[in-house]
Amino acid sequence: MIKIEYLIDRDDMTNEEYENQEEREFIVTKDMLYDLINELISKHFPYKEIRNIQQEAIFKIIKSFVNDNKKYFILECPTGCGKSAIALTISRILKELFNERTTISTSTIALQDQYLKDF
Repeated sequence: MIKIEYLIDRDDMTNEEYENQEEREFIVTKDMLYDLINELISKHFPYKEIRNIQQEAIFKIIKSFVNDNKKYFILECPTGCGKSAIALTISRILKELFNERTTISTSTIALQDQYLKDF
């Protein structure tokens, strides 16, 4: 069994309801977590098709945030594998799960520009 926080969708609440809402905890099974993460991947991946390596990387990273309370990750993959799409998807999923701001760091301004242009 895996313990995660359950957060109410902010868009469905007024500001007052949101501020008064207490976070609740509930227990999910590994199968439920697997299904939830895969549903979120499908919802937030920026392209119509996702490759197995991309889905596996996203799943493992999200699982480490949920199970192990990780705060950072470094993604090292070959050129052309879709690291930008992976990072963007992870950022969107973490925002939905934990309502936390995320940062994607890049090594060049050109790559930052690519993020802005592509996504």
